[in-house]
Amino acid sequence: MRLSSGGIGIFARARLLPAAAVTLVCTALAVLAPAASANNLFTLDPSAELTGPVVTDSAGNAYVAWVRKPEAGSEVDTTLFCKVAPGGTCTNPKLLARTGAGTSTAENVTQAFPVLGATPGVVYVVGPRYDHVPGDAVVWTSENGGETFSGPKTVAAYANGSYVGSVLRNPLSPTTKPTSDLLDIASDNSSVGFTELGDLDASPFDVPFTTSEDGQGVSLGFTGSNLPVEASWTFAGSGNPDEVHFYRLLKAGSASEEKDWSASQLAAFGYEPTLAGGPGGLYMVSVDLAPGEPTEAQPTLLEVRKFNESNNTFGAPTLITSVQPGVFSLFQPPTIAESPNGTLYVAYTLQNGSGADEIFAWESTDGGQSFHGGRPVATTNGGYSDEAPRLAVAANGQAWLSFRDEAGLEIADLKTQDTLSTSLTGGGQAGAAITVGQGASVSDSATVGGPAGSTATGTVSYEVFG
Repeated sequence: MRLSSGGIGIFARARLLPAAAVTLVCTALAVLAPAASANNLFTLDPSAELTGPVVTDSAGNAYVAWVRKPEAGSEVDTTLFCKVAPGGTCTNPKLLARTGAGTSTAENVTQAFPVLGATPGVVYVVGPRYDHVPGDAVVWTSENGGETFSGPKTVAAYANGSYVGSVLRNPLSPTTKPTSDLLDIASDNSSVGFTELGDLDASPFDVPFTTSEDGQGVSLGFTGSNLPVEASWTFAGSGNPDEVHFYRLLKAGSASEEKDWSASQLAAFGYEPTLAGGPGGLYMVSVDLAPGEPTEAQPTLLEVRKFNESNNTFGAPTLITSVQPGVFSLFQPPTIAESPNGTLYVAYTLQNGSGADEIFAWESTDGGQSFHGGRPVATTNGGYSDEAPRLAVAANGQAWLSFRDEAGLEIADLKTQDTLSTSLTGGGQAGAAITVGQGASVSDSATVGGPAGSTATGTVSYEVFG
């Protein structure tokens, strides 16, 4: 993936040839990018139960948690964690202790999620258990960056005792002590609900938004005002389009009752929404129904919407790409991530011309108004699972991708590509190509973003037309 941050300016100044008017175009900027540009893709665990979500810190280290299938003769899964440095691998994952000696599948963690605490060095692994009665969550805590973890702490039931779509640290977490973070969970089991585990020393609460079978693929995010928003989609029934809906917390403060939340609001006709929040605001990616298509048609437009806090709705979509309809792309979920500098990234799995499954990535540096890139960042080993890939990007541009295929849980250390942008100014005009009068002086600013941003060298070429 590509990141535009920390770029340097390369300037050139030109005196135009005598003419009534000329057009100046900056046509090329040659950049010497770092030699190490390939993805470091490796199998983390061939026996992973589900995709292990990945998060990253400011230094670009990856933190991954996942569940491993039980060995022969056992019914109980194991929960594992690994911290991976950029360019490294994971050869010795940490096995997290179970809550007891039980061998029932009710002890199994549904999907383990790593969460970085507000205090540096604090790492949580949160493991909801929907087969447990009542459904609950287990939390392991590390205060030394994931080197060692406490024993598991069981916290009370979460919404509807159901599958979890996202586990995030609430941005309003108190900082009175290292482990006082609020951990929020978006959950569904065809019903949609929200849970806040709260300070690990306090009581959690859960809010069931619905009690009927009208929610799928739940995702959690935060607005720029740090208010949680939860999105999901529904099968609308024969002859009707699938619908993406969301709930939002109405105001800061209490979130423990359904009256504190909005009613379900329609965001799009389509499915598989994923939310991502950050300094640029809250965004949602989904696969939407193309205009003019029959309502029962398969959604084929990969689109991004930004949440508008003035009217509390998601705005008009930005099209990333059109998806070929078919069995492979049916219910194929995308993912979205926002870097600490506001750059957006979207990842989605497509089949290439040879029939292989490839994960493609796109980038937006203008707040989701446009996306570019569309380059493959990982090729799967055999068949690809229909789970959403997981994506994380650090402030320094280091990016990580996790997904699951026939070889197991895969993780890719993505070397972000370099971005080039140019702007000409002169004669009262500005742009990539400008027309100015005779004798006008024009300046060009070419900016390099990404890993080469602080060390790039190169040349600027111009073409002048009378």
